[in-house]
Amino acid sequence: MPSVMMSKHTLLRFFAALLLLLPAFTQRSAADAVIDSLRLGNTGRMPVFYQSLTATDGPSGAAIVVPATTMQLYRGCRLTDVYVYVYETGDGGPFRVFLSHEPGGEPVAEQTFAPEAFRWNRVTLAEPYEPDGRALCIGYEGGGLTLLPCVEPAGDGEEWFSSGGAWQRLDQPYGAALYAVMRGDLPRDNVRLTGWQLPRFAQSGATVSAGGTFVNLGTAPVASITVEAVVGTATTQQTIAGLDAGYRDEARFSLDVAVPEGEGHRSCSLRIVGVNGNADADPSDNASPAADVLCATRFEPRRVLLEVLSTEHCSNCPTAHAYIERALRGRADVVEVGHHIGYYTDGYTLDESREYEWLYADRVFAPALMFDRTNHAARFPAYAEESTPITGVGMDLLNDLLDEESAAPAFVRLDLTGSFDATTRRLDLHVEGSGLLPLDGCETALTVLLTEDSLFTTTQSGASGGFYHRHTARRFLTPAWGTPVDAAGGFSTDLHTELPANWRADRMQAVAFVARAGHTDRNRCDVLNTAALSLRTLLPTGIASPVADAELVRCEGQVLVLPRGCDALSLTAADGRPVLTRSHLPAGSVAPGPLPEGVYVVRAVRGSEVQTLKLLIGR
Repeated sequence: MPSVMMSKHTLLRFFAALLLLLPAFTQRSAADAVIDSLRLGNTGRMPVFYQSLTATDGPSGAAIVVPATTMQLYRGCRLTDVYVYVYETGDGGPFRVFLSHEPGGEPVAEQTFAPEAFRWNRVTLAEPYEPDGRALCIGYEGGGLTLLPCVEPAGDGEEWFSSGGAWQRLDQPYGAALYAVMRGDLPRDNVRLTGWQLPRFAQSGATVSAGGTFVNLGTAPVASITVEAVVGTATTQQTIAGLDAGYRDEARFSLDVAVPEGEGHRSCSLRIVGVNGNADADPSDNASPAADVLCATRFEPRRVLLEVLSTEHCSNCPTAHAYIERALRGRADVVEVGHHIGYYTDGYTLDESREYEWLYADRVFAPALMFDRTNHAARFPAYAEESTPITGVGMDLLNDLLDEESAAPAFVRLDLTGSFDATTRRLDLHVEGSGLLPLDGCETALTVLLTEDSLFTTTQSGASGGFYHRHTARRFLTPAWGTPVDAAGGFSTDLHTELPANWRADRMQAVAFVARAGHTDRNRCDVLNTAALSLRTLLPTGIASPVADAELVRCEGQVLVLPRGCDALSLTAADGRPVLTRSHLPAGSVAPGPLPEGVYVVRAVRGSEVQTLKLLIGR
């Protein structure tokens, strides 16, 4: 074959031409392709859960019931294939896929297939089925099954399963590993609203942010949507362009919504009214439920009550406390209280804290959090799966929900003052408050308690060496659910107690909060405002006592204790030899190991703070 040679200039012209062509390839996106088939069901995901079957005699299986509002879109189309994920082949006989109008109903189409385990099985119908617009049940059954594979649900319909031939709703958050393929004259522009964030509070006459998520269910990619948002009598409509959502892609959107003049409660909702400049093929799944938004001319900021539920028996709790410590750095708007509940009890558990286990749903767990005892499931379903104010722990959750609550206004003005006698150790507190926003006649209660920070322990599960508990509840000065007060009209109360000699007043806080009273409804106990008073500010000057808030590191034996964590920690021998160097350490402790006799220098850095001290071993 003859060789081909190019000069340097020819090569340069070739690559320049290639670069001009690149955008035609690199800028191709979902918007460049319209697909020719759609899927109904939970599409192609791998199983994440297995539903146990109690009856193994008779056929067992799963089904998805797609509602008539959806099936109206597919009148005259063809259902050609059914896909089933098979985990086990059961008794070795054939499986059956079926189509009917209800679980257990007379099949309008059915077909058997030989199952293959641990994979998606494709079943092509001998005669494609043409939907007539009625609800459609898509399912399968097999003999001798003990487990049904489940996947993340797509939300296309009701989830059902049968055990020994008895059909029932699938009562858990996953869906059947099952879907069908539709072909023909399919809906082109069709989306489903899958999430929404509506304002809870809004300034009268201003604008407020709202938003949501949608999934594309049409054959055409979504480049734009038109959204209509309503607050009271004010309607905002906006077209959001620049989207690029292919089939089954989920996309986010947001818009600024006008708020009418006047104070009080208003209804708020949003809906998608157009897709790609066209009407949506199925508008029945495009609207959010109506939510209540409180409108006022002025709002006062609040402090957020963050309640942390953990115990010394919880091996995951040290990691959670490290998340919390990072999330709260520099946040003066958050008051943290640690309750030792949720996973057995320990020496720091208070009887009053145990009463709060009632706020859990069906299961008690730790670590867990409460943000102003508010249920966030409606606004943050990915975080708050429980039907109560209690949720799990994660950095995204911490930041998002702290921001959500700190953006809420204070419903009650709350002032907390006090005095402390260092000799008798008597603490006197004065709490007063009054309403800032309408409370709609709800009863309110005041809860006051004391917390202590940096309680050292060597018995915390999941922590190597020592561990420091954060802002642990030490004593309640009111009942757990508070003392009734007239928050709307105003109240004033005085409390006092004496601190035990072994409690570090310089590490303690008094915490007061007003919440809705009467704990008959877990989701009507939300906190209206919180106040905190550091007892360190009540100590007379000149007392020689280390202050936990200013302390970066201290030595307890050969253990280096970090009450607040640090960015850098080093241990150096007297001759300048480095012994230990660590970075980005959470609150806790570090054990360098057995050290020979001598003098060592410990240096800790956190932001602009630097602390250096001597560590003497064996002298």
